[in-house]
Amino acid sequence: MISTPVDYLDGEFTVDEKEPSTIPELIAMIGEDSVVENVNSNLRYRNKYPRVYKRVSRELIKLGIDKRVKKEELTKDGTVKKVLESDMDHLRGYLASNESDHRPVLQELFDRIGNEEPMHVKGERSGGGRIAQGALDAANKYFAKGDDEVERVVQIIEDKVPGCKIPRDGENNVDVYGLARGIQMLDRYLTQLARKQVKVTLG
Repeated sequence: MISTPVDYLDGEFTVDEKEPSTIPELIAMIGEDSVVENVNSNLRYRNKYPRVYKRVSRELIKLGIDKRVKKEELTKDGTVKKVLESDMDHLRGYLASNESDHRPVLQELFDRIGNEEPMHVKGERSGGGRIAQGALDAANKYFAKGDDEVERVVQIIEDKVPGCKIPRDGENNVDVYGLARGIQMLDRYLTQLARKQVKVTLG
């Protein structure tokens, strides 16, 4: 077992708790099948899905199905940078445009690429900072609504939380974990503001 600091109530309270630190301890706690299932699920969502979606999106581009330009930004050197939709929205848009014809194309690509891509590639992150399940659920909900909804939430978080900048990839897209951390930061910030306002009000 290992002593781990665990946050409660939006990080307001931290408790040093004992948690499993080895595979045998985890197996003894929840069983080998559950350990495998949880690790696979984490690696699939964090590592494999993004690689598969990126490769399928690139295959569509080879077929002449380009990504939609979400907006254009003026850079410091005066050039115009096109901000493209995410891989997920690229695939969603292609499917929605003609489902009967496009579904078989995507199925073939997912069948091939999904089996070619490993669960984890050396050098990829396999873990990260603690994210509350509620924040992760909320982030997934916004992602399910598409890029525009994700961008709306990102803008709110960055406007409200001083110094907060949600990380983006090389194509200027946010991932679900980055958004979840941002949601968590916003929650903590608003909680702190409310606490200060109560003190001011009550004196």
